[in-house]
Amino acid sequence: MTARVDPTTKVHRTAIIGDDVTIGPGCTLGPYSIIEGRTTIGSDNRIGAHVLIGGEPQDQKYVGEDSEVIIGSGNVIREFVTIHRGTAQGGGVTKVGDRNYLMTYVHIGHDCDIADDIIMSNSTQLAGHVHVFRFAHFGGLAGVHQFARIGESAMVGAGAMVRYDVPHYAMARGDRANLVGINEVGLRRRGFSPNRISRIYEFIRILDGGGESAPEGDPDFEKLKRFYRESKDGVTRYKASERDTGGRGGRD
Repeated sequence: MTARVDPTTKVHRTAIIGDDVTIGPGCTLGPYSIIEGRTTIGSDNRIGAHVLIGGEPQDQKYVGEDSEVIIGSGNVIREFVTIHRGTAQGGGVTKVGDRNYLMTYVHIGHDCDIADDIIMSNSTQLAGHVHVFRFAHFGGLAGVHQFARIGESAMVGAGAMVRYDVPHYAMARGDRANLVGINEVGLRRRGFSPNRISRIYEFIRILDGGGESAPEGDPDFEKLKRFYRESKDGVTRYKASERDTGGRGGRD
């Protein structure tokens, strides 16, 4: 197979594109970027210098089986970002959606599933099989353990080390991260009303305490309850000392 690159895409003369790569219209590839493996990239993506997309997974079980990376449209992928293709054990594909902003030195491991409108600050590191829901936000130097899920509009603080799932709308931070509240700023920016934000705050505290005594049928509660029930390795919790005093979120 020969690489297929839309003629409207601008490729720096030092960039390297492998034979099994497909790149859509309106993209830019910066100096010394490498796109290899079976990789499909959509339209209007800005790919910076020294980026590696489609490299072999960092998994000792990988023995050269066919796998791929699929990236959507409108993403900004800054310098030295690495995105590795999938493995047979994880379904064979690493996915990145649309309109994500990946800052310098971000790593997305094999078999990750990254949704849309996500911001990963400098040196965010995702191990394999991580699932990130839309509108999540990562502070610099955050790390996420393999198979963990980061919920919709969740905020992972700078330097956090996340072992367990972070619920939708929540805020987590710290070494072996704990919940510290909800991402109130992010929810306000998405247009959530003060009343809705207050309900979400209470729903997470109820579920964190092991209860389910919230209004049945509320879509936010049902979404959160499903997230907790579907967790395989556990959900990030409040510290016992903070369970009754957790915050509502950060500052603008």
